[in-house]
Amino acid sequence: MNLSSIASNLSRTYSLFGNEIRLQDGQLGQLSGLGNVTDGALSSSQVRLSGYGRLQSALSVLGDSARKYDTASEVAGYSASSKQPGLNATVDKPGTSNAPSKASKFEVDVTQLAQSQRVQSQNFADADTTQLGGGSLRIQFGRLNGGGDTFTPTGQASRTITLSAADSTLNGIASAVNRANVGISAKVVQDSNGNRLEFTGKNTGADQVFQVLVGDNDGNNTDSAQGLSRLAYDPAGAVGSGRNLSLQRSAQDAAITVDGQQRTSSTNSLRAAVPGVNLSFSATGKATVEIGRDLSQASQAAKALASAYNIFQGQQDDIAQDGLTRKVSAQVDKVVDSSETGSGQNRLTLAQVGLKRDASGKLALDEKQFQQAFSKDAEGVTSLLAKSAKAFETAGADAQSSVQRVGNAALRGLGGDGSFASQALQLQNQLGSQRSGQSYSPTTQNLYGLSQYLSVAGL
Repeated sequence: MNLSSIASNLSRTYSLFGNEIRLQDGQLGQLSGLGNVTDGALSSSQVRLSGYGRLQSALSVLGDSARKYDTASEVAGYSASSKQPGLNATVDKPGTSNAPSKASKFEVDVTQLAQSQRVQSQNFADADTTQLGGGSLRIQFGRLNGGGDTFTPTGQASRTITLSAADSTLNGIASAVNRANVGISAKVVQDSNGNRLEFTGKNTGADQVFQVLVGDNDGNNTDSAQGLSRLAYDPAGAVGSGRNLSLQRSAQDAAITVDGQQRTSSTNSLRAAVPGVNLSFSATGKATVEIGRDLSQASQAAKALASAYNIFQGQQDDIAQDGLTRKVSAQVDKVVDSSETGSGQNRLTLAQVGLKRDASGKLALDEKQFQQAFSKDAEGVTSLLAKSAKAFETAGADAQSSVQRVGNAALRGLGGDGSFASQALQLQNQLGSQRSGQSYSPTTQNLYGLSQYLSVAGL
C-alpha cells in the first residue's frame, strides 16, 4: 500500500470517525523523512471532528439526557398538598421504603398543638439591683398525671445551677440559667407592674413539664416571702408553698385525628400516621391532604426532554446530510411523532399534553395545556414522558449502532487488523524515506491530520 492510498484511507475513515488517535509528543519530528525540520518549527493547525463523529456525540448527549427521565418516579415523584395554611404535608423521597406509590387523600383534624411549659415569678422592683439571695436551682423534667396532682420525673437527668448572692438579681439569674443550658430559657419580662423572671421549656410535649427545686441559703426552700425560694415551682405542690411561680402555659402534646384515628405527638409534627407522609402544623383546624404526582417536577422533565431534542436537532443542522444522517434524524423525530400511552379516550400523545414543534421546528412546551392535561390525568402524562424518554434512549442507541457499523466497515478497508495504532506505525515507517518542505504541527498529531499533511505535501 503506497502513501497516497494510506492517506486516502485515513482521510476517508476519519471522516466517519471523529476520534483522535495521537502520536507521542516529539515522534513526528524524529522521522528521518523530515530532514532538519524540528518539532518547534512545525506550524500550528486545527483539525475539526468529522460529521459522523459529531453525530455520535449528539446521540450520546441525547441518550444521557433522556436517561434521567426514563421511569415514572424520575419524571414526577409523589408530593403532598393541603389547602389549610396551618398544615404542611411532605412525602418521603422516592426509593425509600415508605415512599408513596399511588395517589390518595386523607382527612386531618388538628385539635391541639404541642407546646412547652412557661412560668413567671412575682413582680420585683428592679431587674439589676434587687437581690433574691444565694442558693441553687435544680431543674427536673417529668410528667403530670391526669389530675395534675402528681409529678413523675422522666429519664432526663436533673441539672443544678449554683448562684451566689451577687448573681441573684433577675438579670443575673437569667444569665446564669441560659449559660447552664439546662433545658429551659430565662428572660426578664418588664411592664408597668414591674419586673418578672420568666422560665420557658425548650422542648414541647406532655413529658416536658419541669420543676424548679430551690436550695435556699436562708434554709427555707419553699416559702414565697423571701429568699431564692420565691422562684420555687413544684407543679403538683401548694400555691405559695413550693408552687411560687405562676403557670403561663402548660406543657402538652399535639392532638390529631387522621381519617378518624386519634393520634398524639410531643411535637407539632407527625410521621407514620399515613405511610411515607410527614405532617407539620402551626394551627388547629381541619384539612384534606392529597397525595399525587408533582406537577413542577413533571413540567421540568418535559422541558428537559424538549431541550435535549432541540440540542440534537441543532447539532444535526451543522452535519453534512447523507442517507445515514437522514435516517438517524428520522428515528429521533419518530419518537416525538409517535410516542403515546393509554387507549381510546385515555390515549395521550406528546402534542396532546402540550409538547409540540413550533414554527421553527423546535420542540416547545405549552405550559397551560400541560397543566390541564396533568390535572386531568397525572399518571398518564407521567407515563407518557417516561415512555418517550425511553424511546429517545432506544432510538439513540440504535442510531449509534448504525454509525458504528459504517465505521467498522471503513476500518476493515484499511487492511491488516484494522488497528489505528498499527496504521500509524506503518505510516511513520513509510514516511522515513520521504522528503517534503511542508510542515506539520505536533499539536494535531492524529491520523486525519497526517492524511491532510500528506495530501498537501504531495506524498
